[in-house]
Amino acid sequence: MIELKGKRVLILGFGVEGRANLRFAVKQGAKEIAVAEQSVDLILEPAESAAVKETHTGDSWLSQLDRYDVILRSPGVPLRHLDKIRRDHPEITITSGTDIFLSLRGDKTIGITGTKGKSTTSSLIYSVLAAAGYNVKFGGNIGLAAVSLLEEPADIYVLELSSYQLADITHSPSTALFLNLFPEHLDHHGDFESYGSAKANISRFQKSGNRLIVPHDFTAINSLTKSHLGDRITWGDPRGSSWIEDNSYYYRDPSGTAHRVCNVESTILKGPGNQRNIQAVLAALSHLKIAPETLARAITTFKPLPHRLENVGTIDGITFINDSISTVPEAAINALETFGTDVKTVILGGYDRGVCFNSLASYLIAKTEVSNIILFPPSGARIAQALREHSNFAAREIRISNVENMKDAVSLAHKTTPAGAVCLLSPASPSFPIFKNFEQRGLVFRKEVLALSEQPGAVRTD
Repeated sequence: MIELKGKRVLILGFGVEGRANLRFAVKQGAKEIAVAEQSVDLILEPAESAAVKETHTGDSWLSQLDRYDVILRSPGVPLRHLDKIRRDHPEITITSGTDIFLSLRGDKTIGITGTKGKSTTSSLIYSVLAAAGYNVKFGGNIGLAAVSLLEEPADIYVLELSSYQLADITHSPSTALFLNLFPEHLDHHGDFESYGSAKANISRFQKSGNRLIVPHDFTAINSLTKSHLGDRITWGDPRGSSWIEDNSYYYRDPSGTAHRVCNVESTILKGPGNQRNIQAVLAALSHLKIAPETLARAITTFKPLPHRLENVGTIDGITFINDSISTVPEAAINALETFGTDVKTVILGGYDRGVCFNSLASYLIAKTEVSNIILFPPSGARIAQALREHSNFAAREIRISNVENMKDAVSLAHKTTPAGAVCLLSPASPSFPIFKNFEQRGLVFRKEVLALSEQPGAVRTD
């Protein structure tokens, strides 16, 4: 582990993980601790203020990096901010709470990454392990910061790992699950190649005998991880470790014996994306002696996380679905596929990262019965352009509307969606600048939908 005792330590970035890094540095006996944060609105709690010698904020937040022995980087700080200090001062140690945790507990860790499905899959793995009687702890990109888990003894640790957290690690979890890979966070990483390379770190430092769980049909993932040393275990095909057959989930244990788990329709998690998530979970846990009935009970009772294909309610016959987690076109397509021809209204758009919306436009026009598309700026303009440029757009009766806030979006959806149909919020874009994050976007959607039920004459039937 990186030695912090007696060292001058800089906490770079001060969100959830930055605060956890500070607590860790204090417990490790750092001689001097400083905090660097881009925001000028840095607020320290009394105990934090007592531990921090100085702070660097605003325009000067990166100006003093060379004064410290160790820099603990928070996930939100892009690596490019550290290029110069790495080049000019190789004697300075730059690390993260995630890498410190993996250096100490990686051999007991199941790590999960992918562009979409990380939270659902990692939460489901945690639920299955807990139901099977393991002392399991859960954190990373969701819940507790990884470094905080060092204080929590466990048989198994489950970590959801983002590309931000993986970008500069030098240790990998002994079980690495790589779900999928689509263009995302390109403004942070610079390009898709860098983003994919960051994700691939989840298994880059594995040892022989470790486990790498990958989808059988994702060429990009297989290419990125082809030289990694972990035992490659595939899912999504009967020749691999888990699959769907005769409308049931199956997995294969290390002896090669196949086990039926449950019927696909018996789960609360719906849609093709969640079917893939469940197969990934079964593959990741197939080496453990968990009874099929325990797996079935945990999987069939697991409820969707908030903002992930969440049924908010049925108002005046319209079912409103909150899929605010959808920040890429592939996620919106998955949501549309999940609810099929019931979707008559879809709310799209948000921050424009420059991704291509042609596949989403093609799916909407060729494979749905959506008649109302409500768009947020700025990416809504390009979504509309992709729709109108499609060769079959004129043959479809699709109303395209633009809104500036969620109240107008929900109100318009309520007026234009027929009873018995679904209104789907699945933006295919990040939330800002209108919303702070996807959670806030989903909460505002939920609030506005529930406000409809309070209108005179409104009928809620869910």
